[in-house]
Amino acid sequence: MTSASLVPVPKNAKRSIYGATLQRGGQAGTLFCVWAPSASRCFVIGEFSVWERDFEMFKTKDGYFEILVEKVGPGCKYKYLLEIPAFGKGKETEEVWRDDPRCPLLDYGNSRSSVVVDMEEFKWQDQDFFPPALNRIVLYELHIGSFGCSGMGKNDGTFLSAIPRLDHLKDLGINVIELMPVNQDAHGHCWGYDPISLFAVHSEFGSPNDLKRFVNEAHLRGIAVIIDWVPNHMGPTSVLERFDGKHCDSSLGHYFYSDREKRKTDYGPRLDYQNREVRKMIKDSLLMWFDSYHIDGVRVDSTGTMRLLSNGATLVESWTLLRECTDMIKQKRKDCILIAEDLKNNRDINSICGFHSQWDASFFAVIFHSLTSPEDTDRNLKSISEVITKTFTKDAYSRVIYTENHDTIPSDRQKRLPKCIDPKNPTSKYAIKRSLIAAALTLTSLGMPMLLQGQELLETSCPTWPTPPTINWESDSICQNFLRAISRLVLLRTNANGMSKGLTGNNLHVCHVNNGAGVLVFHRFETGGAGDDVIVICNLKNAHYDKYRIGLPAEGVWWVAFDSDSALGGDEERTSIDAYPEPYDNMFWSTVLSVRAYSVIILTKL
Repeated sequence: MTSASLVPVPKNAKRSIYGATLQRGGQAGTLFCVWAPSASRCFVIGEFSVWERDFEMFKTKDGYFEILVEKVGPGCKYKYLLEIPAFGKGKETEEVWRDDPRCPLLDYGNSRSSVVVDMEEFKWQDQDFFPPALNRIVLYELHIGSFGCSGMGKNDGTFLSAIPRLDHLKDLGINVIELMPVNQDAHGHCWGYDPISLFAVHSEFGSPNDLKRFVNEAHLRGIAVIIDWVPNHMGPTSVLERFDGKHCDSSLGHYFYSDREKRKTDYGPRLDYQNREVRKMIKDSLLMWFDSYHIDGVRVDSTGTMRLLSNGATLVESWTLLRECTDMIKQKRKDCILIAEDLKNNRDINSICGFHSQWDASFFAVIFHSLTSPEDTDRNLKSISEVITKTFTKDAYSRVIYTENHDTIPSDRQKRLPKCIDPKNPTSKYAIKRSLIAAALTLTSLGMPMLLQGQELLETSCPTWPTPPTINWESDSICQNFLRAISRLVLLRTNANGMSKGLTGNNLHVCHVNNGAGVLVFHRFETGGAGDDVIVICNLKNAHYDKYRIGLPAEGVWWVAFDSDSALGGDEERTSIDAYPEPYDNMFWSTVLSVRAYSVIILTKL
């Protein structure tokens, strides 16, 4: 035991949200700190002590153990050795080895250990970056392991190997990446929804500095980054499980509910949201992503799992925790992006919990069914017109809408959209045209649109759960035409050319529903006028109409900003049409145009 042991840490020592904090200036070394209220003694043991118990930590009144160890720097591996109650093992105490719950990197060598990391050494270059306004966001969900992979079907991608492919997203017009979980997971390259730590990055993806470089490079390309944050349960082999022994009638320790019903979820044990120190740890882990990694927002996974017990009862403390989290981040970052995946159609997630947006499964259900049904008569335009106008608040961006996401594409679920449209030939004319209609509806309806990696390249692979979604970087010319069409839609949705402001507004008026013809027309606008009014014409039937009349909200020339058939290389693109003073669809002006089978036309007012 050294002279530093069992001595209170100096008050002027630098502290942080991490378990190991490097000291600066004249106070060299590392401050170790861990919460273990049931432990009677705690040692920090590592390479610096040749894995001997030379450094016993001082216990504070609130259950923390601390020690300042000199000459310990970045890269040093360590663990905690706790002396805890033995509970019925014929002795009073036992010793257990534990990893640091607040360590940003875990090493998987001969055995798992924590690593001291300098979380301040990275030199950021993104000072001039600001995320897009909420009403202009186009999300792109990706998995680091498969997005940055070395070949089709492989999941060996890293934060660094994914960086060159950010140019693909920039060219596509994407302005926000939604990363599937990057926390250390109980498995290898999987989806990532079984976290074993709320602080450690997945070591197979790279180091904390590698993730920082990925975010920095995204920002330099004008792309914001949000992460999938999973505080609703912990995965198997969690660093928190039985951390400092048994607690009450629980077998999992202080970090988890002692009540079995409150602790149980379908995915793993639920953290104790009532415990002050656990709440602090959860909030600190969220804060970490914004402070240390310059993340622009979060998608909180399965808030329904956080707030609802299996018997349907509500965990009130989860509601307050979620609100504390959103309030904390909004106070810190006025331009943050806060999204919930609740999937319970509950408007209170926005209003009470404070999220800007939440995933809306109803949009997916209606559009997916309408576009994958083999019969045109099954495409209910009334249902479509209702779901494209839905919001959770007065803001159009209050919901996230999609036709593919990581949960829907596995082979034992709904699969990729073109694969469902034409299982035998997912790149057939019908599969391509109807997939493009789905994308167009996603990018023009009320909502915050989201694409899944590979969707823009007509990806058809449907791996089994939990293999990450794939993307074929060597796609053929058909897929490249589809990619260009998606890019045009994204540019319109973000109003990149200043001609489609209405798609960023809160207003959508369905002005024409013709179930017999399969044609749906709607008007998007903010206040109306040139550069604002947008008309979307969808033909969901395998029928061509040479002279189809639609109403228009203004006279004069209208620009054909998008024609799906032309975008796919099927015909010459028309440039403009004229509105005539002939009332139609309760509007004062109208026009007649050719509408091809399974097509989308988007008009903007010049």
